[in-house]
Amino acid sequence: MEYYADQTKLCVVGEATKTFSPDRAEVYAQAKGFGKDCTDAKDEAFKMFDKAVETLVAKGCDKSKITIESFYSRPCRECHSQGCHGNLSFSFAIEDLSKTDEIISAILDDGGTEITSICYAVSNIEEQYTALLSDALENAKTKA
Repeated sequence: MEYYADQTKLCVVGEATKTFSPDRAEVYAQAKGFGKDCTDAKDEAFKMFDKAVETLVAKGCDKSKITIESFYSRPCRECHSQGCHGNLSFSFAIEDLSKTDEIISAILDDGGTEITSICYAVSNIEEQYTALLSDALENAKTKA
Protein backbone atom coordinates (compact mmCIF):
# COMPACT_ATOMS: atom_id res chain seq x y z
CA MET A 1 0.00 0.00 0.00
CA GLU A 2 1.13 3.50 -0.71
CA TYR A 3 0.24 6.30 1.66
CA TYR A 4 0.28 9.99 0.80
CA ALA A 5 -0.71 12.96 2.90
CA ASP A 6 -3.93 13.59 1.02
CA GLN A 7 -4.74 10.16 -0.40
CA THR A 8 -4.36 6.43 0.01
CA LYS A 9 -3.96 4.23 -3.04
CA LEU A 10 -4.78 0.54 -2.91
CA CYS A 11 -4.41 -1.75 -5.89
CA VAL A 12 -5.47 -5.39 -5.79
CA VAL A 13 -5.00 -7.48 -8.90
CA GLY A 14 -6.92 -10.67 -9.52
CA GLU A 15 -5.62 -13.40 -11.71
CA ALA A 16 -7.13 -16.40 -13.45
CA THR A 17 -5.68 -18.60 -16.15
CA LYS A 18 -7.21 -21.34 -18.23
CA THR A 19 -5.96 -23.17 -21.31
CA PHE A 20 -8.41 -23.88 -24.09
CA SER A 21 -8.21 -26.33 -26.95
CA PRO A 22 -9.80 -25.33 -30.24
CA ASP A 23 -13.00 -27.15 -31.09
CA ARG A 24 -13.66 -25.88 -34.61
CA ALA A 25 -11.76 -24.76 -37.68
CA GLU A 26 -12.30 -22.38 -40.59
CA VAL A 27 -10.58 -23.70 -43.71
CA TYR A 28 -9.69 -21.55 -46.71
CA ALA A 29 -9.29 -23.35 -50.02
CA GLN A 30 -9.16 -22.80 -53.77
CA ALA A 31 -10.66 -24.44 -56.82
CA LYS A 32 -8.65 -23.61 -59.93
CA GLY A 33 -9.77 -24.16 -63.48
CA PHE A 34 -8.16 -23.78 -66.89
CA GLY A 35 -9.90 -23.15 -70.19
CA LYS A 36 -9.41 -21.90 -73.72
CA ASP A 37 -10.82 -18.54 -72.65
CA CYS A 38 -11.80 -16.82 -69.39
CA THR A 39 -15.40 -18.04 -69.59
CA ASP A 40 -14.26 -21.66 -69.87
CA ALA A 41 -11.81 -21.16 -67.00
CA LYS A 42 -14.62 -19.70 -64.85
CA ASP A 43 -16.94 -22.59 -65.71
CA GLU A 44 -14.23 -25.14 -64.86
CA ALA A 45 -13.42 -23.46 -61.51
CA PHE A 46 -17.11 -23.33 -60.54
CA LYS A 47 -17.60 -26.96 -61.62
CA MET A 48 -14.72 -27.93 -59.31
CA PHE A 49 -16.20 -25.80 -56.53
CA ASP A 50 -19.58 -27.55 -56.94
CA LYS A 51 -17.81 -30.93 -56.57
CA ALA A 52 -16.04 -29.65 -53.46
CA VAL A 53 -19.36 -28.51 -51.96
CA GLU A 54 -20.92 -31.93 -52.61
CA THR A 55 -17.95 -33.60 -50.92
CA LEU A 56 -18.08 -31.26 -47.93
CA VAL A 57 -21.80 -31.79 -47.40
CA ALA A 58 -21.32 -35.58 -47.72
CA LYS A 59 -18.64 -35.36 -45.00
CA GLY A 60 -21.02 -33.52 -42.65
CA CYS A 61 -20.08 -29.87 -43.22
CA ASP A 62 -22.90 -27.34 -42.96
CA LYS A 63 -23.63 -26.04 -46.48
CA SER A 64 -24.65 -22.65 -45.07
CA LYS A 65 -21.09 -22.22 -43.75
CA ILE A 66 -19.45 -22.72 -47.15
CA THR A 67 -18.66 -19.28 -48.54
CA ILE A 68 -17.17 -18.04 -51.80
CA GLU A 69 -14.49 -15.55 -50.78
CA SER A 70 -13.35 -14.37 -54.22
CA PHE A 71 -13.04 -15.28 -57.89
CA TYR A 72 -10.88 -14.06 -60.72
CA SER A 73 -10.08 -15.18 -64.22
CA ARG A 74 -7.04 -14.13 -66.21
CA PRO A 75 -5.08 -15.08 -69.32
CA CYS A 76 -2.33 -17.64 -68.70
CA ARG A 77 1.10 -16.02 -68.94
CA GLU A 78 3.24 -18.60 -67.15
CA CYS A 79 2.59 -21.70 -69.23
CA HIS A 80 3.24 -20.17 -72.70
CA SER A 81 -0.02 -21.53 -74.05
CA GLN A 82 -3.30 -20.11 -75.13
CA GLY A 83 -5.92 -20.12 -72.41
CA CYS A 84 -7.03 -18.68 -69.11
CA HIS A 85 -6.94 -19.54 -65.43
CA GLY A 86 -9.96 -19.26 -63.17
CA ASN A 87 -9.32 -19.12 -59.43
CA LEU A 88 -12.19 -19.45 -56.95
CA SER A 89 -11.33 -19.02 -53.26
CA PHE A 90 -13.78 -20.35 -50.69
CA SER A 91 -14.01 -21.16 -47.00
CA PHE A 92 -15.85 -23.71 -44.92
CA ALA A 93 -16.26 -24.62 -41.27
CA ILE A 94 -15.26 -27.90 -39.66
CA GLU A 95 -17.22 -28.38 -36.44
CA ASP A 96 -15.70 -31.77 -35.51
CA LEU A 97 -11.90 -31.46 -35.48
CA SER A 98 -11.46 -35.23 -35.40
CA LYS A 99 -12.61 -35.19 -39.05
CA THR A 100 -10.18 -32.47 -40.20
CA ASP A 101 -7.70 -34.75 -42.00
CA GLU A 102 -10.48 -36.80 -43.57
CA ILE A 103 -12.34 -33.72 -44.84
CA ILE A 104 -9.24 -32.00 -46.20
CA SER A 105 -8.06 -35.17 -47.97
CA ALA A 106 -11.51 -35.68 -49.48
CA ILE A 107 -11.80 -32.12 -50.73
CA LEU A 108 -8.33 -32.21 -52.32
CA ASP A 109 -9.27 -35.47 -54.04
CA ASP A 110 -12.58 -34.10 -55.30
CA GLY A 111 -12.83 -30.45 -56.33
CA GLY A 112 -10.45 -28.39 -54.25
CA THR A 113 -6.98 -27.82 -55.66
CA GLU A 114 -5.31 -26.15 -52.69
CA ILE A 115 -5.79 -25.47 -48.99
CA THR A 116 -4.48 -21.97 -48.31
CA SER A 117 -4.97 -21.80 -44.54
CA ILE A 118 -6.67 -23.33 -41.53
CA CYS A 119 -7.75 -21.12 -38.61
CA TYR A 120 -8.55 -22.94 -35.39
CA ALA A 121 -10.92 -21.39 -32.85
CA VAL A 122 -12.77 -21.96 -29.60
CA SER A 123 -16.48 -21.70 -30.37
CA ASN A 124 -17.69 -20.37 -27.01
CA ILE A 125 -14.75 -18.08 -26.24
CA GLU A 126 -16.96 -15.20 -25.02
CA GLU A 127 -18.61 -17.42 -22.39
CA GLN A 128 -15.22 -18.75 -21.33
CA TYR A 129 -13.83 -15.22 -21.09
CA THR A 130 -16.74 -14.09 -18.90
CA ALA A 131 -16.25 -17.09 -16.57
CA LEU A 132 -12.52 -16.36 -16.38
CA LEU A 133 -13.23 -12.74 -15.45
CA SER A 134 -15.40 -13.99 -12.57
CA ASP A 135 -12.55 -16.23 -11.42
CA ALA A 136 -10.14 -13.28 -11.54
CA LEU A 137 -12.57 -11.16 -9.52
CA GLU A 138 -12.83 -13.88 -6.88
CA ASN A 139 -9.04 -14.08 -6.81
CA ALA A 140 -8.82 -10.33 -6.28
CA LYS A 141 -11.38 -10.49 -3.43
CA THR A 142 -9.31 -13.20 -1.75
CA LYS A 143 -6.17 -11.06 -1.99
CA ALA A 144 -7.96 -7.97 -0.64
